[in-house]
Parts: sequence; structure tokens; C-alpha cells
Amino acid sequence: MGAAGAQAVAAALAARRCPLTELRLQYNPLGTEGVVALARALERNAGLRVLKLRGCGAADAGGLALAQALGVNRSLASLGLENNELTLLCTRAAASAFDPDGMLRFRARLLATPPASPVPTAFWAAGFSFSAGALLREVPYDPHLPFLFFGE
Repeated sequence: MGAAGAQAVAAALAARRCPLTELRLQYNPLGTEGVVALARALERNAGLRVLKLRGCGAADAGGLALAQALGVNRSLASLGLENNELTLLCTRAAASAFDPDGMLRFRARLLATPPASPVPTAFWAAGFSFSAGALLREVPYDPHLPFLFFGE
């Protein structure tokens, strides 16, 4: 699927009652044009929870359009953009997540529709530890970091 296919999918995503909750388009040559079309659709979509765009040929314009869409969209919980042509320009668009001390903080977002069951996530907090025990085997603690903790 290329940019034209992404535009067709974006039209479906933007529909008022789009039933999709996951969209995995990894390694499709969508290019920036296709990713921008998907981002514009995300601004109107209220149900998509997972969007995977690994290796789709997105450049900064696509990343910036997605950053803008995330400011509006309240349902997306997972976005994969690995192996694209994004630079630090896109990182600056997400810089509002950092506090004045330069620490990344996560802020709560209300979902349009509450999930029926717990949703796996990449982030962990002691007060919300509902992960499988394999997590510690797959992602062990880094012994070279000093003890860091921000209390709730």
C-alpha cells in the first residue's frame, strides 16, 4: 500500500463511526503524504487505540502532523514510528511533555471509551503494577543508572 492507499484508509478512519481499534501498516511505503493523511484522520477519529507505522518512509512533515493530531485525539494509546526518517524537529514537537527540569512526565488522558480490560503499555509505575513477570526478564533494570524516583 502506498500514499493513495493510506488516503483511502484515512477517509475510513475519519468516518464518524469507524469500528477500527487497531491499524498496523508497518513497512508499507506510505511516505510522508500517506502519514499526513492518516494524521489528519486521527484528529477526527474517536476509536483507534493502536497505530503502527514502523518503516513507512515518514519524514518530519508526517511526524509533525501526527504530533498535532495527538493533541486532539483522545483514544490513541500506542503509536509506533520506529525506522522512519524523523529528525529532532519532531522531538521538539513533543517537548511539551517535559517539565522545566528536563524530566519526561506522563500526564493522564481521558479515553473516549473505557477499555473492557487492562491495556498493555510500555510504561510502568509501582502503584499501577499489573504487568506480567516476564517484563523484568525482557527489560531488566539498568545497574548503571543512579537511583531515580519522583514520588506521586
